[in-house]
Amino acid sequence: SELSYNYLSKFSKKFDEIIPSRSLILFLCQNNQESLFAYLSSITNKIVPILIESGTHIEQIRSIMNAYKPEFIWIPKEKKDSFKDYNFEFEYKNYLLVSKKNAKVYKLNKNLALLLSTSGSTGSPKFVRLSYKNLESNALAISEYLSINKKEKPITVLPMSYSFGLSIINSHIINGCTLLMTTKSIMQKDFWEFLKNNKATSISGVPYTFEILLKLGFLKMQLPYLKTITQAGGRLKKELVKDLSEYCVQNKKKFFVMYGQTEATARMSYLPPESASEKSESIGIPIPKGSFDIIDDANNLISDTNIEGELIYRGPNVSMGYASNIKDLSEPDTNKGTLYTGDIAKRDSDNFYYIVGRKNR
Repeated sequence: SELSYNYLSKFSKKFDEIIPSRSLILFLCQNNQESLFAYLSSITNKIVPILIESGTHIEQIRSIMNAYKPEFIWIPKEKKDSFKDYNFEFEYKNYLLVSKKNAKVYKLNKNLALLLSTSGSTGSPKFVRLSYKNLESNALAISEYLSINKKEKPITVLPMSYSFGLSIINSHIINGCTLLMTTKSIMQKDFWEFLKNNKATSISGVPYTFEILLKLGFLKMQLPYLKTITQAGGRLKKELVKDLSEYCVQNKKKFFVMYGQTEATARMSYLPPESASEKSESIGIPIPKGSFDIIDDANNLISDTNIEGELIYRGPNVSMGYASNIKDLSEPDTNKGTLYTGDIAKRDSDNFYYIVGRKNR
């Protein structure tokens, strides 16, 4: 079904009437309009969501709830039996809003917008604290280097509770684009019918997504309206980078390899499409308003090319720090715009960066 931005603003008003500003809300997300509307309404109304995948095991959900004590929970209807001790607030399509009885209200830092789990800690109560400035600056930087305008129609492949998946939503919503939301996977025929019927203009994935796409014969598909392909979430084999890059050059599409971490909201660098073939192992150059440095073990700056050291990123999208329970949510920004990535990198003479390993912490 098609829904307009106008419809979203009506939903947002309803959400705002029930949930006080600066409340904490746990979302069990899916790539559907219920999750999207609740997320956007929360950000607009200064309500702070904790995003987790709706398929998360109930024991893990309980451990997150114990650590953060959210006042509200947004759940798919089929999960309501697990939340019998909560008050029903309202329902929208296949989702319910429930609230905790007599919940204690905790103070949240005024800049805190969102909590996302780090890629490696799914189900653990360790989350990254993201600010409104983090979300906005990263969405604008991504829009700039991908040249996103309101004609774009990205299709969802990655979960919105994952920083890369969410950044696709943020960078397109900020430009007033049409989002093609689907819970179907690229292995299903329905996904491809939805993509073709709605003429998706971009598709994004992690290395595993592209391994599957190539097995499905993606490079032989006729998809003239698909203009942009983006990859992040780990290193793609250089052969695949070359294959995808060549396919895009031949078919007038753009292929972007990108590097990021949840700790930097999402993206820190991108490989310009025209360099993808010759620099197939590079993470590219920093995003707009971001910068990299490489330091040695004694924290000294390495200015020479091709010398390895820890990659440091600076930019307005660097998160405020971590949280492991509700008390951490009142904490100030501890990173102050600088992220020690934990990745070992080097820089070539064209100022392109390469990840060569992980630092042993």
